[in-house]
Amino acid sequence: MSDTIFASKLRRNILITFITFIGIGFIFQLIKMQIIENAEYTLRSDSNSIKKNPQQAPRGIFFDRNLDVLVSNKPTYTLQITPALYDTNYNQKLESVLNEDRGAINNIFTKSRIYSKYLPRIIKRDLNFGEVVWFEENNEDLKGTNIIVQMQRDYSYGVMGSHIFGYLREINSAQLSKYEDIYDLGDFIGITGVEKTYENILRGNKGYEFVLVDSKRKTIGRYLEGLNDIPPIKGKDLILTLDKQAQEVAEREFQGLSGSLVAIEPSTGEILAYVSAPEYDLN
Repeated sequence: MSDTIFASKLRRNILITFITFIGIGFIFQLIKMQIIENAEYTLRSDSNSIKKNPQQAPRGIFFDRNLDVLVSNKPTYTLQITPALYDTNYNQKLESVLNEDRGAINNIFTKSRIYSKYLPRIIKRDLNFGEVVWFEENNEDLKGTNIIVQMQRDYSYGVMGSHIFGYLREINSAQLSKYEDIYDLGDFIGITGVEKTYENILRGNKGYEFVLVDSKRKTIGRYLEGLNDIPPIKGKDLILTLDKQAQEVAEREFQGLSGSLVAIEPSTGEILAYVSAPEYDLN
């Protein structure tokens, strides 16, 4: 009988000891998660931050009175460099690849030196296929460089209309400081013609992509899998009173000449065609 009681107590003590060890192990793991790993996660979160990348909104399209396209948009590749992350020892090599004059990159940095070194600078737009391939192949060595897709005006629809449509130009520092809540460094803005008159509705609303960056400002992933991203809203299209066919005829007749022509619809006063020769190339 006593042997049975002793064996029962022994089993109970072994079980209690086993449970105690499990409990101690569980408590240790809990302390590790709460204190040690929490400190590690805190350090990680301190070294990582959220970066807001602007997403260009396509400008509104120009149509003639019959809804034939006059001016549209096309995607192009643009090279950006973030000065704070970039090694200027690569300048000469990049300028050679891009067929740019020596010192071109430094000139761009100098002109934009009043802005943060963490703001990307536009180095070249409309990269050709060979240039894009070269950058993709050498991306690992070129810290601080980035190729993005931007929308550029497409004037390949048969009419020039330079004095009507007007042109775009990269925003300058004075305009940027005045409209800093709307535009970013490197954005284009309407300077003359319809592009300037209707800039407010043509430009659309910029979108934003939120990404996680490390302490060296290198992108390490999307923030919340893109749930907080804001998609860009395309600018509003414009239907002009121009007649594309009439405009084509007028421009053809004035090719190589100097002078002006305005064709007006008598009953409404609407302009069907307008030429002021010589035209200038919008591309």
